[in-house]
Amino acid sequence: MTWEGSEPEAAGGGDRFPWLVAIASLAIGVWIFLRSTVVAVQERDELQRAEDAMEARAKAYLDASVGLRNAREELPRSGDRIMVELDRHDLHPDDPEVREMAESERSGR
Repeated sequence: MTWEGSEPEAAGGGDRFPWLVAIASLAIGVWIFLRSTVVAVQERDELQRAEDAMEARAKAYLDASVGLRNAREELPRSGDRIMVELDRHDLHPDDPEVREMAESERSGR
């Protein structure tokens, strides 16, 4: 006993609508994937540039700090030379920053 509905259809015939829906869904899925991927890649590149700029700025600050520290160590201890350097930086011996540095020098840093 066979049912009419259980008979397989012949190859090459039949409805093409399911195939069209599958292909359209695939195309839409690929388009959405590529669209979001392009945005993510652009954002990643932008973040990488920002990170590189921040690392360069941090390195410049570190180099400047090391340079200032080395210059401070090489500074002669004569009172006249110290006064000239203070004047060059628009500082006065009574300024709080200068007092703190002098006190830290006296205490051995």
